[in-house]
Amino acid sequence: MVVVDHFSRRAIAVEVFKNWPSSDDITTWLDVIMASIGQRPKYIISDQGVQFREAYGDWCAARGIKPRFGAIGEHGSIAVVERFILSLKNECTQRILVPLRIVDFREELFAYCRWYNTIRPHQSLGGRTPSEVSGDVVAAVVPRFEPRLRLLESNQRRRKADSMTVVSVDNLRLNVERFGGRAHLPVVRLDRAA
Repeated sequence: MVVVDHFSRRAIAVEVFKNWPSSDDITTWLDVIMASIGQRPKYIISDQGVQFREAYGDWCAARGIKPRFGAIGEHGSIAVVERFILSLKNECTQRILVPLRIVDFREELFAYCRWYNTIRPHQSLGGRTPSEVSGDVVAAVVPRFEPRLRLLESNQRRRKADSMTVVSVDNLRLNVERFGGRAHLPVVRLDRAA
């Protein structure tokens, strides 16, 4: 199960259940999440699984949360969560040997979520990370390196005064590190080469 903030695309929580979770499992988990972040959502968008029926609806009503549901069998009706799950599969679970112990698998998912929230730039967020959008960290305001002089000159003519600084460079060095020692979670950085 995953909880993703619709606005920032931040992975709020991820959980692995040994068996198919019940409504009680889901609502208990959501109570823990809300207590840990100190606020409750106005809406929760979910699929129409059996966990999200009567008991879940009562739980939402008692907390003043409006449940919303994706359309049955319609791709994209819960697009933000579906996109996160696709990224999780493509960038994590399909690139590792999935641990058999739940506690180890959970730790892999937590590491992926930390990387996803703090390191991985998102196209839908204009190249920012979910942590930058949600205000957890200050957005990195560093000059962008441009080795193509012709492109630099044409962009500077169109560039607004308040936009990011672009610096012309001749040589760049690509630095790639492993997030938490995990090869499938890269931390990529461009630096000036000497």
